Amino acid sequence: MWLAPTFGKALMARAGKEGTPVFLVGGKPEVLAQTEAKLRTQWNVNIVGSQDGYFTPEQRQALFARIHASGAKIVTVAMGSPKQELLMRDCREVHPHALYMGGGRDL
Repeated sequence: MWLAPTFGKALMARAGKEGTPVFLVGGKPEVLAQTEAKLRTQWNVNIVGSQDGYFTPEQRQALFARIHASGAKIVTVAMGSPKQELLMRDCREVHPHALYMGGGRDL
């Protein structure tokens, strides 16, 4: 699943406790749905949006607009390197006031 075992779990636990809005990007649709359910159940994470990793380059700007409109303060991206780093870099231009975290989903 998502996130580095120690840091990711601690971050999601805190986000759930504080109600921090989180947006998830990447993975297969079924894995993303499982991750959302686990984050909500285990830590009461306020997931304000998600997008599986199967979108076209033409859909990127619409995704960035969705992330911005969601007000997410944490954006996790699990698409493999270097895709996730490039996506985070580009999304930051549209939505700069968030913590971006790439990596696998290891919950």
